[in-house]
Amino acid sequence: MAVASLVSVVIPCYNAEMYIAATLQSVLQQTYPAVEVIVVDDGSKDGSAKIVADIARADQRVRLHSKPNSGVADSRNVGITLAQGTYIAFLDADDLFEPENLARKVAYLEQYPQTRLVHSAEERFQSETNQTVEIIQGKGGHVLPLLLEMSTTVIHSPSSVVVHRSVLDEAGYFDTKLSTSADWEMWVRLARCTEFGYLPHTLVRYRIHGQQMHNNIPLMERDMLYAFTKLHQEGAYFPSETYYRQCLANLYLILAACYRGDMHDNARFLRFLAKSISTDMRPLWRRLWRSGTAA
Repeated sequence: MAVASLVSVVIPCYNAEMYIAATLQSVLQQTYPAVEVIVVDDGSKDGSAKIVADIARADQRVRLHSKPNSGVADSRNVGITLAQGTYIAFLDADDLFEPENLARKVAYLEQYPQTRLVHSAEERFQSETNQTVEIIQGKGGHVLPLLLEMSTTVIHSPSSVVVHRSVLDEAGYFDTKLSTSADWEMWVRLARCTEFGYLPHTLVRYRIHGQQMHNNIPLMERDMLYAFTKLHQEGAYFPSETYYRQCLANLYLILAACYRGDMHDNARFLRFLAKSISTDMRPLWRRLWRSGTAA
């Protein structure tokens, strides 16, 4: 009988004492037999590190690495460096794996070795009530245009992703200058190296609570504008300047909508709407046409 390939589950952790025990329990209850868990504590000021240390003493599959605070991207990179597995699975410190998550994803990667990343549908649930809010589906195949155009959800969160170690070594690790958008920028680089596999099964539970970074729209603005500029300057992602401007104009529309809908900031809404129109009118026309036909 073949020996199962080791999966390293990398968990960046910062002030997650309310959730980290349940998160670790969801990993330790996986049906897949060969798992190591690397928790990188990013200078937590609460009891997170002690909780992880106690669990690690009881289960040798868990390792704790503590370091000064340097952000989630650097924490994931440290975890990747420490990982010994053939496969790397990412998991945020407040999310949960369903028991079959790793088994199904490793089976997919081994059945389709030309595909070196696989992810799945996710259940978003309210932390306070444990009630399901929605099921988020994703996309597989050649997804680079979908990521650059941001026209649909490709990967909802890093917690659904399992990758072959080789593709991370090829594409490079997370950009430590980024925070909320470090995962999106990483998926773009990985999409140049491999097609994405996708399982429509709900194998990950994504916890919704008030402390999440993605609620910070100004930080998302800073991150995404930096990432777009970086990818454009590298010259390998946008096949033409026209296509780059269309993608950038669509990003401006997304930021405008976030500032209006999430922050009720009309000044920033109008500023980014104007930037989108002056960059390329086509993304706005497409949205207006879709909303008109839907009505």
